[in-house]
Amino acid sequence: NDWGIALLTVAEMTNDIKMAQEAVDTLEQAIILQENVHLYWLVNYAMALDLLGDLTDEESLYEKAIEILSHVVQAS
Repeated sequence: NDWGIALLTVAEMTNDIKMAQEAVDTLEQAIILQENVHLYWLVNYAMALDLLGDLTDEESLYEKAIEILSHVVQAS
């Protein structure tokens, strides 16, 4: 999760699509590998999806981010 956040931070500063995709992939893997996922990990993942959506204009990324954040709200 920490590495994914670092990648997300750099991607936000540089608007680098490749770095944003790597952040999404890294955060997704962290969530898959973790038995008890912390809600803030899901928020970080949604933020990475949102950024990648901003950089690529892929509507499906926004939809996935909204779905994840809705889950977080329901779980909290």
